[in-house]
Amino acid sequence: MKLIITLIFCLFLSIGYGQTLTEWFPVGAEYYYDYIEYNRQGLPNDTGFYKLIVEKDTIINDKNCKVLLGNPTKGNGIPHVFQHKFYVLSENKQLYIYQESEFYLLYDFNLSVGDTGESIMVPYYNGLKLQYIIDSIKVVDYLGNSTVQYIHYLPNSILCGFTPHLIVEFLGNATQLFYLLNYLCDGVYPEHLRCYRDGVNDLTFIDRPCDYVVNKVSNQQILQSQINICPNPIYSTLFIDNQSNKAMEVFLYNVFGQLLKSFDISTGINSIDVSTFANGNYFLVSQDNFVKPFVKM
Repeated sequence: MKLIITLIFCLFLSIGYGQTLTEWFPVGAEYYYDYIEYNRQGLPNDTGFYKLIVEKDTIINDKNCKVLLGNPTKGNGIPHVFQHKFYVLSENKQLYIYQESEFYLLYDFNLSVGDTGESIMVPYYNGLKLQYIIDSIKVVDYLGNSTVQYIHYLPNSILCGFTPHLIVEFLGNATQLFYLLNYLCDGVYPEHLRCYRDGVNDLTFIDRPCDYVVNKVSNQQILQSQINICPNPIYSTLFIDNQSNKAMEVFLYNVFGQLLKSFDISTGINSIDVSTFANGNYFLVSQDNFVKPFVKM
């Protein structure tokens, strides 16, 4: 139990120790994300990694932009043959991505708590955008005094099981690389930032190498697929569908790692009253270290 909570909140703990983020995508910076191929037939999930590097500066429409190159490696350790190329622009506390001859907004750090923001899918497709609301904003000293936005998506924007996201200024989305449409609903996409390096800062948010791969099923993966929650977001009652063959104890934590409640669930459908909980992001965690995030609205 202690291990899984450490992993959930290691993003906060790992950036400490005097490291400071001061700019978006410095040339030479590297990002590593999980790259998980979710098999929907009960077979093993492959866990690879997605590496994003900042290649160079460039000029687009008289604006100073960055060129990012991204490439996935599957759980068998074999890199894909294709490579993504992104063009990004940072100005006025906003980050834009350039595609289809236009700059589109990705992150906006001018927003206040309660404001509604809008971000595009990548690549931009048929006017598809995601609307989200700012739950809270914190300037965190152990994040190098970076501004952190805690957001959740509005119901009309939830696609393919979106989870709560955490956006760190100068670092980006710690939950998922941008919002990659072509991977989102296929079950394979870069998610959960593992590591960040820029020559000055070396930030590691996992207890394994940045480029580790796993191509075999684990007990945790099996259990993760057997426990389902709904609805998400939730207003009053959380339903837990336990399709495993055993009862278990589960624990409810908020985004700060505080234990709010523990309870036993049996096989089949279980219900938990969360109507008195404050709106925000929560995590359901088991003794076997599966994690299910959800949003209370």
